[in-house]
Amino acid sequence: MVVLHGGSGNAVMLAGKELQTQGELRGYLIAFAHGWPHADCAIDLCTVNKWDGIGDVSGVDLDLTEENRVYIAQLVDAAIGDYSGKPDEICLAGFSGGTKMINRLVAGDTL
Repeated sequence: MVVLHGGSGNAVMLAGKELQTQGELRGYLIAFAHGWPHADCAIDLCTVNKWDGIGDVSGVDLDLTEENRVYIAQLVDAAIGDYSGKPDEICLAGFSGGTKMINRLVAGDTL
């Protein structure tokens, strides 16, 4: 399972919500995707990525759609290649902006 956080969240926040523990108890491997880091964040956990394609980096709007698509595809490929995952058993899950990105992929923005 590849999980995308919401627009103001990050991978660490999601991992701390018991999702990983509960998933592993049920035999799931969960990859918590971490959005594009915010250049002005001292702790590198801030993200500008709402996963829906547009991010504000230091006051400049960037379209991160292609970068997001490639990143998610790499996570899926790693689950299949590095962890012997079966392609038909891989699923994407998201919260808020993460769900928007998944909807875009399902609607035709292919991995």
